[in-house]
Amino acid sequence: MSEWIKCSERMPDAGVMVLVYTPHQPGDYPEDVRIGFDFIDPEGDAPTFWCGHGENYEHFCCVAKGDDEITGPSENAPYTHWMPLPEPPKD
Repeated sequence: MSEWIKCSERMPDAGVMVLVYTPHQPGDYPEDVRIGFDFIDPEGDAPTFWCGHGENYEHFCCVAKGDDEITGPSENAPYTHWMPLPEPPKD
């Protein structure tokens, strides 16, 4: 079984889908766990441009922003750890 890898220690290869972990954010319930899927865009502007997070950030900046009291995602992904995807089930 794979272990979580700190983003500060090593990043996944570009273009490889991985599990990502985000620590609790303001407004989260205590039992919330933020685990998702994302990958580093091999054609991104920076070597650590996470594709899924970047799309959410760009959508917020283009569409949802407008009310000064609404805050959206930061430009940099909040992921602290990642893990390779497990093997799919066998038939």
